[in-house]
Amino acid sequence: MHLYHNGADVDLLLSGSDIQVPEYLNCIRVASYDEYKQACISLGSESKYHEAIFSAAVADYRPKQVFSGKIKSDQADFKIDLVRTEKVVDLFQNQFPQTGIISFKYEQQVSHNKIASLAQERLNKGHLAVITNRDEDRTNSGKQVAYLFAQDCETQKASEKKDIAQMIFDFIYRRT
Repeated sequence: MHLYHNGADVDLLLSGSDIQVPEYLNCIRVASYDEYKQACISLGSESKYHEAIFSAAVADYRPKQVFSGKIKSDQADFKIDLVRTEKVVDLFQNQFPQTGIISFKYEQQVSHNKIASLAQERLNKGHLAVITNRDEDRTNSGKQVAYLFAQDCETQKASEKKDIAQMIFDFIYRRT
């Protein structure tokens, strides 16, 4: 919403029906990985975006087989095989290289230097910016700290959602 209120044309891709979205935002709801992937590609093909913000991780794995109906609970063991999903952000970047990518990266039990290195890997792949956070970085009040990494830009940090949104907006605005 922060980008919208500052004049950006925003399309929001969202899963989950619990979240209420203001009517002035164009919201596309998806219910599965396949719907998300298709919606990203469809939106990217419109060629109207300068930047795309991939703000949440999509599941790295999904069930190999989907069962319809109830699975009986009288089985001693039940296993679900998982298969890797395609990284939608990479697919999007490969198909729409003219659109700048801003992505998020969350990790647990890694050092700040390690997550900075992971961010740099994405920047080297062509992402404009990477917003990172890790469970170990918290303020005194317990809020997670997010860092914005970008080429030729000093690393910034914020811990309030509104400040993170402002940090992203400022980064995009400086680019125009």
